[in-house]
Amino acid sequence: MVMRAHERGVRDARRFTAAVLARWGIHGEEADAAVLIVSELTTNAVQHGGSDLTMTLALVGNTLRVDVTDYGGPDPRPKAAEADECGRGLDIVGCLASRTETARGVWGLRVSAEVGIRESGRPVRF
Repeated sequence: MVMRAHERGVRDARRFTAAVLARWGIHGEEADAAVLIVSELTTNAVQHGGSDLTMTLALVGNTLRVDVTDYGGPDPRPKAAEADECGRGLDIVGCLASRTETARGVWGLRVSAEVGIRESGRPVRF
C-alpha cells in the first residue's frame, strides 16, 4: 500500500490491514496487535518522514510481517517513558511484536515488525 504522509493515510492503513487480516482468517488478539503495530509505524512515518510511504503485509507460515518505509526523516528512537502521550510508539511495537528491525538505505527508512500467528487462513492475493 502506498500512501501520502497524512493522518488519513494512517486510518486507511489500519482499515486495509484489518480487511486483509480478516480475509486471511486472522482475528482476535493477533489481528488487534497487528493493526496497532501498523497504526504506530505509519503514524511515526507520517510525523517524522514527511514523505510518501509504503506499507506491506506478508504472511509466511505463522509469521505476519509488517514493513513501513518512508523516504525521509531521522531514525526513530524509542523514548524513555514520559508524562506526555507522545514518543512511545516504538515501545508499544516492541511489546507487541516478536521481532522488530530498523534499516536505513538509499531508498529511505524501513521499520519492520513480526507477529506470531497461532492459526491462519490461506493468504488471498489482492
